[in-house]
Amino acid sequence: MSVLAVLAFLVFLPILLSFINSKVLSNKHINTTLAIISALCFYVFVLASVAHIDRELDTELAKFDLNGDSFFSGEEINPEQEKAMLRVVSDTGRNFAPLTGGIFSFLYFLLLCLIFWLFDIFRSKYFANKPVT
Repeated sequence: MSVLAVLAFLVFLPILLSFINSKVLSNKHINTTLAIISALCFYVFVLASVAHIDRELDTELAKFDLNGDSFFSGEEINPEQEKAMLRVVSDTGRNFAPLTGGIFSFLYFLLLCLIFWLFDIFRSKYFANKPVT
């Protein structure tokens, strides 16, 4: 998954939720609720990405299991299989994804709360007494 896709998700999800809140739901939800929903969606996005990567690595490794017994022996072991096995067993980031995803989701929540708060201050300061056209 590219960094650009993750950044697009992080930027456009709160914008989309804010638009839906203002146009469809008539501002029924406060900004904190939108930040919580965005952070939870980000957490699910992280876990789904990790599951996808895990499935890709397992599929790549399964190509080398010729007899389908989930064990590698004899002619199944070759340099490509060893590289694939190393990618599967040495990636501890996938195991810690629920923890790190939770930490980054919380930081994302705090950042969104700050941005929404600053936006509300800006809007109340500069657009409070102006008529809507």
